[in-house]
Amino acid sequence: FSAFQWDMQQIKTPQAHAITGGSRSVLVGDIDTGLDYRHPDLRANVDDANSANCLSGAPVPGMVAADDDEGHGTHTAGTIAAAANGIGIVGVAPNVRIAGIKAGNSDGYFFAQAVICAFYWAGTHHFDVTNNSYFADPWYFNCKNDPEQRAIWKAEARAIRFAQQQGVTVVAALGNFEDDLAHPTQDIISPDTGPGVVRTVHNDCVVIPVEIPGVIGVSGTGSRRLKTFYSSYGVGVTQVAAPGGDSLLQSTVATDPIGRGRVLSTYPASRPCNRRRTEPTGDPTYPTALYCYLQGTSMSSPHVAGLAALVISRFGDGKTPQNGKLAPGEVQSIRRSAARAGRATTPGSERASSTR
Repeated sequence: FSAFQWDMQQIKTPQAHAITGGSRSVLVGDIDTGLDYRHPDLRANVDDANSANCLSGAPVPGMVAADDDEGHGTHTAGTIAAAANGIGIVGVAPNVRIAGIKAGNSDGYFFAQAVICAFYWAGTHHFDVTNNSYFADPWYFNCKNDPEQRAIWKAEARAIRFAQQQGVTVVAALGNFEDDLAHPTQDIISPDTGPGVVRTVHNDCVVIPVEIPGVIGVSGTGSRRLKTFYSSYGVGVTQVAAPGGDSLLQSTVATDPIGRGRVLSTYPASRPCNRRRTEPTGDPTYPTALYCYLQGTSMSSPHVAGLAALVISRFGDGKTPQNGKLAPGEVQSIRRSAARAGRATTPGSERASSTR
């Protein structure tokens, strides 16, 4: 299905793979709803020992515990590290290891105890990169003048800083509300576990994890390399723009009438998907591989997480103990030099490119 991966063509991953497809010494953590470790395009790269379920706030190790019962995490994982094995799709970094850190439940909520657990797990296990395609629930904006929200912000920021101090490059999606995060004015959905209350917000109110210092914030582009109709943005928050899909304004209906501008990636065979492609595997234990089309900055962020893994693979020192292969700041510096200035993307951003 590589012909339908307009996203990979946009960031030049075929050219990058002529240089490196990534190193087995590089470990990416997908903090998401888990991942389908049985999927034929993922199973060769899944790191069972470093996977965990963090939903309770205490990690339960192993990929079985971190299985995906929602679908979102399997999709983001495929964009990062789907293998170049002759079937389905190819991820940005098809040779790296990927671990699922299950922090999102079957309803798609990422609560504080799970997010905190996930970052401490990534830090103590010396991951190189984490992808974060979510905002931490239940508050879209966490306002520091509110005692409850301030406590959530402090605890989650502390966990993210710990991971960064252990050498973890943290990549996160900006969100799909078309907000200027540099100048927020209104939150209409929080708390998202109950009826949302419209409230005024300001620059002391932040979206977690993307607005924590040192996090690489990713906005979304469509097939025409323009900002998507839904993507949030913001000078100082957006570091890079990457493919997220845009079926409304940047459709690919002429070349892909199923996807229509969305991003194609791996998906659990047990989960429903309206826009799909399937491929027989010849394996009686997993006879059909499912691939689903989705759109959102959730799809943008894993492109950049995969790019960070390629940067570490090429420029890092795999022999350095305690994950000293490449510090997050160095990854960001090299990424900036590789990025091409975006044409009409988002304020303050560059467009992702996997070649240098």
